[in-house]
Amino acid sequence: MKKIVERSTYYNVMTPSGPLHVHINYDEKGARKVFTSLPPIGTDFNNLVALIGILITKYLEKEGKLEDLVKHLQSIKSNKSVMWEGKAIESVPHALAMIIQEHTDKNK
Repeated sequence: MKKIVERSTYYNVMTPSGPLHVHINYDEKGARKVFTSLPPIGTDFNNLVALIGILITKYLEKEGKLEDLVKHLQSIKSNKSVMWEGKAIESVPHALAMIIQEHTDKNK
């Protein structure tokens, strides 16, 4: 029986709300879990950002595809943006879409 190896990739992207920390756990079949955090921990906003990761993980458990979320996350903008590595980041979901796109491009 072949052992399934799960790996994790960490991303840190600056957003208009602060630094977004994301861990994506995946194996040869694709993404399995997503963990999201935005300091300071314990705030209502951080709790909502953590909830995004939980909901994405539950979606993946139901055989959803991570890359299918990109279009929806990219459409969520805010009234301010920041430049990060030459790219405009317009919200936490927008940054998450960019992370997911990078992750799926690297792990096809």
